Amino acid sequence: EATFSLTPGSYTAQAYDNSQNFYPFEKNFTVLPKGETRVDITLAQKPIAIIKVKVVERATKSEIPNATVVLKSQSGKIISREYTGGTLQLPLSERGDYTLNATAEGYSQSTAIKVNSSSVVSQGYAIELQKCTTSTCGVLKVFVKDEDNLPVANARVALLDFASGFFAENYGVKYTGLDGIAKFTGLK
Repeated sequence: EATFSLTPGSYTAQAYDNSQNFYPFEKNFTVLPKGETRVDITLAQKPIAIIKVKVVERATKSEIPNATVVLKSQSGKIISREYTGGTLQLPLSERGDYTLNATAEGYSQSTAIKVNSSSVVSQGYAIELQKCTTSTCGVLKVFVKDEDNLPVANARVALLDFASGFFAENYGVKYTGLDGIAKFTGLK
C-alpha cells in the first residue's frame, strides 16, 4: 500500500514490477476536496510463453469445431478451452513440462502432446483426433434414476479423474435425456 497527500484534482496511478514478471498498469482517478480516494491496482502476471493450437481430424486434416482442448501443467494446474476453429492461444504460466490434448464428440481422445515452456514450437501444435469406431472408442452410458427407479431427465453428469478426484474436463458435462441416460463417447 502506498499513501500520498495530494491536492484536489485528476491523476493517473502507474504500477509496474521491476522484475518485469507482471504487465504494467495505469489507472485514472480523482481526488475531491476534503475527501479520501482509494485506488486498487492488480497486476496481471505475464505468461512465460503462449502456445498456438489447432484441433484437426487425423485422416482429412480438417478442423474439428467444438472440441475441448486441455492443457495441464506438471503442478496439476489445468486450463480447458473450447476450440471453435482457427488458432487457439493458451498461456503457459509456469516453467516446466505440460501435457496438451483434446476431445470432441464422436472422436477418440488424442494422444497427449508434451510441451516444455522453454521450447515452445513457434508454428503451433496440431492435435489430431480420430473418428470413433467400435475398436477405437468406448461408450459410457450413465443411467440416472430416482428413488422409485424412474428416469431423471436433464440431470447433469460429469466424470471424475480417478487419480486426482477432480473433474475430468476433457469429457465435459453431459445431461440426461428423457430416458435418464447421459452418454459419454471417446473414452479410452
